[in-house]
Amino acid sequence: MVVGVGIAGGALVGHHLPGGSAARAARLTPISTLTPAPSLSPSPSPTDPSDPATPTGAASTGCAAPPANHAAPPPALFTGNASGPVITPDQATQAVTTFWPLREQALVANDRTATDALEAGPAAEFDDAESCSISLAHDSARVVRPFTQIHVFVPVQTAYPARFLAEVLSTVYPNPNGESPPGTPYVEFFVFVRPDPLSPWKAVLNTGGGNGLDTVVTLPGSFDADPPRPSWVDPSGVPTDLAAYWQHWKDFGSPPADTLFAPGRWTTVQGETLESRKVVGLSRGVADHVTYSADPATDGLYQFAVDQDVDLECFTVRYHSVLTPVYWALHQDNARGNYGGLLPPGDYTSIEEHGLHESCAFIAPTRSQTINPLGSGIGIAGGEGGEVSIQGVLTPPPPTPRPTPIWPTRTPGGNTA
Repeated sequence: MVVGVGIAGGALVGHHLPGGSAARAARLTPISTLTPAPSLSPSPSPTDPSDPATPTGAASTGCAAPPANHAAPPPALFTGNASGPVITPDQATQAVTTFWPLREQALVANDRTATDALEAGPAAEFDDAESCSISLAHDSARVVRPFTQIHVFVPVQTAYPARFLAEVLSTVYPNPNGESPPGTPYVEFFVFVRPDPLSPWKAVLNTGGGNGLDTVVTLPGSFDADPPRPSWVDPSGVPTDLAAYWQHWKDFGSPPADTLFAPGRWTTVQGETLESRKVVGLSRGVADHVTYSADPATDGLYQFAVDQDVDLECFTVRYHSVLTPVYWALHQDNARGNYGGLLPPGDYTSIEEHGLHESCAFIAPTRSQTINPLGSGIGIAGGEGGEVSIQGVLTPPPPTPRPTPIWPTRTPGGNTA
């Protein structure tokens, strides 16, 4: 199994039940015994500055909420069966094949109404905030990307709510300032949920990374087995464990002693990035106070069975960040480059951010089993996330002479937490 290092065949490997026809890449099995599915009601939109609830002297996101009458989802997202399994692997594949280009077009157009017809939960919350940010900053690397493969992972389900997971192989956005060069392969994971027969399938969680797991040949058309239950760790506690792991890096500049997590892009490398940004920020006069948390009962926790008896589960970690100046003020430039598109230009005495990271954890049956070439432990894929709302308190009239405003180093297209 490869998590976080290169492309290893490009597809996930799952366990299947007997039955099926010809050979094809294997699948995963989501179940919902640990926490209920998140609500599929429209996700909250960033605060409108005209909102009377906005505190006096504060500046906040300038995107109004999308219209309540969302765009109609395509018929393929209502696919299902009146008896027997509510959805089959073939039907799920067709739904995702229809979903992918529509979502790509909605994101390129920064069309939050169209996005909300296809997504809900943390997936819509983040994508809507990103579209708002891009619209306000007039800066986007988004393009319509084709997919090269789609693999769906569908359990036997005879009642609603129902769910399945899809793995879509595509490429990164062509951002010349990004971590990967244009055209680099990228694997996207989507958790789809349908709460009842009258509602469409919507993606409620989306994350990914630069690779998938090793590919094997298995039987298509067969439904997946239940995921394994690792004995060395409680899977329901992993979201909180990951929040605590990032919190330790942010507070102390190192991982916790006897950490559960394997080295990788979204563990040790992410931790080193958090520490580096803290040091650079302080050197430029910015203090960043961050708190990480996870609430699977609200945001959802989804489990799947993959190769080598690994338990794959997907969830959301949230963060709350308060930025304060060491000296006089925090400056947001007119191009909104210092603190992202969600914050209007100006000088601030404090800036408050709320954000999230949509993540998937790979849990081996034993702690000693190697999860990737870098070591053993829980592997993490978490390539989707950032700010979902920002609000700042504007400074009073500046003193004379006016000190030079300050700002942190910001990764293009990324967040500081």
